Amino acid sequence: MSNVHSIVSSTSDSTVGSVRQIKIPATYLRGGTSNGVFFKLSDLPLDAQLSGEYRDRLLLRVMGSPDAYGKQIDGMGGGSSSTSKVALISKSQQADHDIDYLFGQVAIDQPQIDWSGNCGNLSAAVGPFAIEAGLIDPARIPEQGVVEVKVWQTNIQKTLIIHVPIVNGQVQEIGDFQLDGVAFPAPEIQVEFIEPAEGQGAIFPTGNLRDCLSIPGLGDIEVTLINAGIATIFLDAHRLGYQGDEGQEAVNTDLEMLAKLEMIRAHGALKMGLIEHLEQAKARQHTPKIAFVAPSKAYLHRTNLVGMGVLPLQFMTGMNRLTLDLDGSELFDVRGVIQPNARLTLTITRRDQSSFSVSVICRLETEDELDVYQAGGVLPRFAEQFLTKEKPL
Repeated sequence: MSNVHSIVSSTSDSTVGSVRQIKIPATYLRGGTSNGVFFKLSDLPLDAQLSGEYRDRLLLRVMGSPDAYGKQIDGMGGGSSSTSKVALISKSQQADHDIDYLFGQVAIDQPQIDWSGNCGNLSAAVGPFAIEAGLIDPARIPEQGVVEVKVWQTNIQKTLIIHVPIVNGQVQEIGDFQLDGVAFPAPEIQVEFIEPAEGQGAIFPTGNLRDCLSIPGLGDIEVTLINAGIATIFLDAHRLGYQGDEGQEAVNTDLEMLAKLEMIRAHGALKMGLIEHLEQAKARQHTPKIAFVAPSKAYLHRTNLVGMGVLPLQFMTGMNRLTLDLDGSELFDVRGVIQPNARLTLTITRRDQSSFSVSVICRLETEDELDVYQAGGVLPRFAEQFLTKEKPL
């Protein structure tokens, strides 16, 4: 757990017009595929312990926003929506809860913090922070085991239960759980979202499984509006001219499409009752989200490879043919004991005879699949079993 004791230069004092330097304890944490700066609410200056302009200005400065360069170099933000987040943690004011957790999505190039929703990813880090910050009774911390931290998520007024693994009386920080989108393994922290739907189980805020948004310039777009933890607009990727498997860069660099998506988001927010006027969506960048849905494509499954006698291997998270600059002309040599889910070493030799090695995971899942692979595939295995089968006299 990375502790960052930040020295924050505050904005001008409104009473004397001077700039003063203050120290604020803070902790920089990853939760899921997000990073954020965590604060104990009581560690903030008194004026920042209350919601309002002073708090927002202070936290914007901590994160390095607004930054016209989009990098947040002079702050704790990472220049992306996944790494520009803050969390304020305090002893809970709710009965039967341990802590209160308020989340803020900090804009990068605008002086704006959106407090309208939660971050599910960052929620995983709330439990560890609460324990390390002394907000959980030490008597509840086992020498080995798991601590359940009951959280009141202030933004959405919902309960979370966070299961924090403990080793030697401390929050476990080293583990082997591999999460897509994160380069290195860590302990798995399970998060329960208790009754996340709005109101009395109203997952569909309009009461409809499907709604139609009539948007000038785009026409009628059929969507499904869901609010379960965070408000989201689901729509057919084909309606936007996408196949559904486009990468993040393909969408984020298409300025014309981004403008269309913002119009869809604004109309969806209005339909869901999150805003009263379309213009209000500009100040609500965190919610609602947009999700594309498309029919699945035909992919070659690893079991097909096993059936053909081919060893299926998986690169570690963060590595792929693009990051490794592979063009199909390479030679591959696998080293290690081939067992289900074993970690192996793959040596890659390029056309110019230069080589390098990376770790891979053997995607044989069962002993039966191992037998099929070792036999050379389904047909050789069948033939082997048929020929060795005892024939009746």
